[in-house]
Amino acid sequence: MSKDITDSPEKWQPKPLSGKKNSQLKKTGFLKDESGVAAIEFAMLGLPFFMILFSVMEIAMVFFGNTNIEYATREAARLIRTGQAQTGVDYAREDDDGDGNDNTGNITESEFKNLVCAKMFMVSNCKSKIHVQVKTFDNWGDVDAAALSLPIASGAHSTSMHSEFDEPGSCKITVVRSFIERTLIAQIPGVGVSNLANGNLLQVGSAIFQTEPYSGACS
Repeated sequence: MSKDITDSPEKWQPKPLSGKKNSQLKKTGFLKDESGVAAIEFAMLGLPFFMILFSVMEIAMVFFGNTNIEYATREAARLIRTGQAQTGVDYAREDDDGDGNDNTGNITESEFKNLVCAKMFMVSNCKSKIHVQVKTFDNWGDVDAAALSLPIASGAHSTSMHSEFDEPGSCKITVVRSFIERTLIAQIPGVGVSNLANGNLLQVGSAIFQTEPYSGACS
């Protein structure tokens, strides 16, 4: 006949584990506890993930900016190549001298900035940010490296290195360039996108051509 456990309850109480076994049990339970794993994994992988994400976004914006200023410069330079900019045909003129009359003759630097900015996308206050250069040569061999180099001195954008705005005549070798300094959205070590000491990027659009004989045959 089985004995009722209520007769001596102390005999049926579980014996406490020894200190060594109890410590092993706690350690095993801690190692098996998976709460907080997601947070730890996110902390480990989150920073590299966002660095890669911002790097891709940065490079995409740089490519867009390069294409943007290159397209705008070439489209605006087309008027110089055909002589329209020199004769005042088919583009909006300004009244630089305040006499109430639009300019006549060769296009001004301010007007050329308007032409470039009219072709650019998603650039606020474009005219105040854009810099332009028009430099002419008599022969192709006269085009030197200085005319094509980036205007950067001591890590900064040097506007004095592209201050020319020549008046191209017929059959002149002409270098037309536009410059804009872009603030990068993320300064990520190792990406190497910036070319200025302040971390910004100087982007350049250029067109090199011989103007058409709009005022007479080329010699």
